[in-house]
Amino acid sequence: MKKLPPELFKRYLENPLSMDLEVRKYCGLREDRYYTVSIWPEEVASMVKENNKVREVKTKKISKSDQ
Repeated sequence: MKKLPPELFKRYLENPLSMDLEVRKYCGLREDRYYTVSIWPEEVASMVKENNKVREVKTKKISKSDQ
């Protein structure tokens, strides 16, 4: 488990979806893993915990029109 720095945690609270890549990069999390960021109670706020579940990462589909 890692703890996010205050400025990163504040930005995460404002828009969690847009912060996904930054949180993964800061904590060294693989793209195919789920994680949880604690926001309450105060003692564990901003702690990042990697879950045991694996998610499917889809690659962008390339069509002939894209080339």
